[in-house]
Amino acid sequence: MYAITGANGFIGKHLVSYLENKKLKFVKIGRRKGKVDFLINDLNKETDWSRALKGIEVVFHLAARVHMVNENRKDLYYEYERNNSEATKKLIYDACNSGVKRIIFLSTIKVNGEKTFPGYPFSLACEPNPKDAYAISKLNAEKALLNAAKNLNIDITIIRVPLVFGPGVKANFYKLINLINKGIPLPFKGIKNKRSYLYVENLVDFLFKCSKEKKAVNKIFLLADQKSLSTESLIQKISYPLGKKSNLFYMPIWVLRIAGILLKRSNQINKFIDSLEIDTASSYKTLNWEAPYNSDLAFKKTIDWYLNKIKIERR
Repeated sequence: MYAITGANGFIGKHLVSYLENKKLKFVKIGRRKGKVDFLINDLNKETDWSRALKGIEVVFHLAARVHMVNENRKDLYYEYERNNSEATKKLIYDACNSGVKRIIFLSTIKVNGEKTFPGYPFSLACEPNPKDAYAISKLNAEKALLNAAKNLNIDITIIRVPLVFGPGVKANFYKLINLINKGIPLPFKGIKNKRSYLYVENLVDFLFKCSKEKKAVNKIFLLADQKSLSTESLIQKISYPLGKKSNLFYMPIWVLRIAGILLKRSNQINKFIDSLEIDTASSYKTLNWEAPYNSDLAFKKTIDWYLNKIKIERR
């Protein structure tokens, strides 16, 4: 029997569908009434997970605070720590007391850092180097899980992922699709960075694989789709199934960085310029896993969802 925290989130919904298609029993834990089996009002050290974990063998821990509206708040570090680290520590405690055998934790590649250099992707040999409050809180949650694996009667698996996309995607990836669909010129022609991405249905297949494999016990995996993309290639991948021409023009990188500073959008601009690449070979090999969806199909399914969504909205 499985439990999914964050069951009504973007990734959680896909995992729910995946388990339903396999006709497996699971419970949904989340923070929206009517959408879940067990309602969690907040994520913190007081969260009571125990009621939802009765009879559960494996927990997919997807619930997390990913971003805030005001990223300049003074209490930013505390809020991320409370929601992501302290809540995970309480989940470990309740899971052990409830007889849960394994926790599979969704972390972030930002634990390793914000960017990589050409030819030097992040691998398991790289030391953690988190740069913001979100990444620090996820690393602290990882440490709590690793400590539990050593000292308590519970198995853990940690999966660090880059940007995850697919039907239902929100935030910056959705905004980029919108911009391309509207034909708005984008100043990223000639940018030859390398960034890793992960299709959501590949992710949930790997999550399930980890729940079944002994080789996944007490391991950290770095997971992404095998082919990294430059920003220019990413835009072309989105443009083609949209039936749009990639409307790119050249702008020097130094100009883009200055524009990011002046507009107070350096974080967003840097993601289009810098590389963030993951060495996934160990993850695929350890579990003898192959991603069920290739890059072209992943983008097609994402854009088909987007086009259907805007069609419904226009009615």
